[in-house]
Amino acid sequence: MVDHSGTGRDKYLTLFESLQFPVALLDKDCRIDAMNSAWKNLFRDASHAGAGNDTESRPHTLATWISDDVRGFVSSGRDEDVIEKRVETVAGKRHLSVKLKRMPDVGDTFSGCVIVLDDITRQKKTELALQETTIWLTKMFNALEEAVFIGTSQGMIVNANRAARRIFGYALEDLKNQTTELLHVDHEHFMAFNTRLKEELTKGESTTIEYVARRKNGEVFPVIANVTRLKREDNKTLGIVSILRDISAIKMAEEAARDSERLQGALELAGAVCHDMNQPLMAITGYAELLLMECC
Repeated sequence: MVDHSGTGRDKYLTLFESLQFPVALLDKDCRIDAMNSAWKNLFRDASHAGAGNDTESRPHTLATWISDDVRGFVSSGRDEDVIEKRVETVAGKRHLSVKLKRMPDVGDTFSGCVIVLDDITRQKKTELALQETTIWLTKMFNALEEAVFIGTSQGMIVNANRAARRIFGYALEDLKNQTTELLHVDHEHFMAFNTRLKEELTKGESTTIEYVARRKNGEVFPVIANVTRLKREDNKTLGIVSILRDISAIKMAEEAARDSERLQGALELAGAVCHDMNQPLMAITGYAELLLMECC
């Protein structure tokens, strides 16, 4: 009977070495039993990779950068786990995703584990850039003096900036997952606004509408809203952004201007009336003087 165990092991080792990602096999004592070339090439020196000084005469020591995590994984009894580590490599500091997989032996007893590494440095840089952009946009979002509401295509409020919360008197928790109806005078007004908004948005991606809004305390006030529809690449509506400005001061100024115009008109009319009245008044005065002279 031919023993194929050697051939099988050779095939296994060939496959193990051909893997593009770094892989190491650990024995039950958490020592590296084998590591492929990708693992060795990733690190700056043999000790950091976990190869030890004498790789022929004794088991490879576990690399210090991962030893505590592996022992913690083994003692936890979990079948697998994924952690992230920032490690010094040949290419410098790299972010690695470390996948740990338990290898059971006969009777389901622990015989070791597999460590698979994935370089996620680029992904981490992208995530960091996204976080920085998000922070910048959030600060700008909350720095605006106008009220800004971000909603779903169904009209549910997702977010509201600081000005929106101040102007309308609501906490963010009170606004989230609510429809914009609570910002309107009543249901009828809300439905009329939505009808007009839909009509306007059929003409373009954004529109400006002036209407009367309502604060949490019930106070009504005039606003002008710029509503923009956000679309995905497939042209489906992603959501709605509404920028509202309280125009109470503008309306008061307009009313004051109208009052001023009305006052100016009244003064001009009064002046004309006074001028017209001067003639009969002079005649009446002269007539009264004549009567008084005759009486005397």
